[in-house]
Amino acid sequence: MCLVCVEYGKGKLKFNEAFKNLGEIKELIGDEHYDEVYSSLVEKEAEEGLQTYYDDFDSRLEESSWELNGFGD
Repeated sequence: MCLVCVEYGKGKLKFNEAFKNLGEIKELIGDEHYDEVYSSLVEKEAEEGLQTYYDDFDSRLEESSWELNGFGD
């Protein structure tokens, strides 16, 4: 397993850092592992982005938010 996998898995690298580091070690880890890690990073980032979006959306739909915004008045 490469350092990007290990450190990103531990949460010590953010997505941008992991992606940059992956590009730097591409020649060392080979195309197959590069493709696996690349796909994994993109998939995980997309999942986290969607979760953040849905969490924000849900918080805006809470009943108290309608009262604060004066919706329907």
